[in-house]
Amino acid sequence: MPAVGEVDEPSPGAPQSDLRDETPGVDDPGATAVPRSAQQGAPLVGARRRRSWVWLVVLPLLGALLLGGAGLVANQQAEPTYAAEALVTVLPTDPAAPVSQPVAGIWVKIGSSDAVLSDAADALDVATPVLASRLELVLDADSPVIAVRVTTADAERSATWANAVAAVLLEQDRGERVPGYELEQVATAVPPAGGSELLSPLLVTAAALFGGLIGLVGAQRLRRRRTT
Repeated sequence: MPAVGEVDEPSPGAPQSDLRDETPGVDDPGATAVPRSAQQGAPLVGARRRRSWVWLVVLPLLGALLLGGAGLVANQQAEPTYAAEALVTVLPTDPAAPVSQPVAGIWVKIGSSDAVLSDAADALDVATPVLASRLELVLDADSPVIAVRVTTADAERSATWANAVAAVLLEQDRGERVPGYELEQVATAVPPAGGSELLSPLLVTAAALFGGLIGLVGAQRLRRRRTT
């Protein structure tokens, strides 16, 4: 039996179950405990970040599909148009005289006048404003050649109207409207084989790219809002 005041030391073979583990643990007052809210919030933050990256892919694709698809639907719903053109050239009556672009420009003005449009509309039995809205006279940049171009929803009609306007121009030339120069039709209008769509493939592609850009901007804003 130990004497009074002496500390009872465990024997070398005794179990050490009553000794406290020096490794900080849950029961250790000095251990730093991780708050439960932080433990639960970490997976939520990771999930939000993953969703934000998903939106960076989904929203641009969705925007591109919406605007690009809208362009394709518009082309399918709209009727194709057909452009036909007759070619008229302005030549000097004197073979030694040079050609003149300014004189050819005068004939473009004459071809767009009310007198020519009215005569051509009467010959075609259509309203003058209707013909005027479909007609375009284009002067070539390098030669005195005038393209009498008509665009309608019917290929035959476009060619017929273009040739009618060219014929009226030739009638005007018989009155020597511009002395020293004469008109000559170098090509008659023929019905075009194919029509043009409301939106060209380039415009449809541009619409799809614009939709993708809008979706990307929206995804970036959504990502910033979720990460703050």
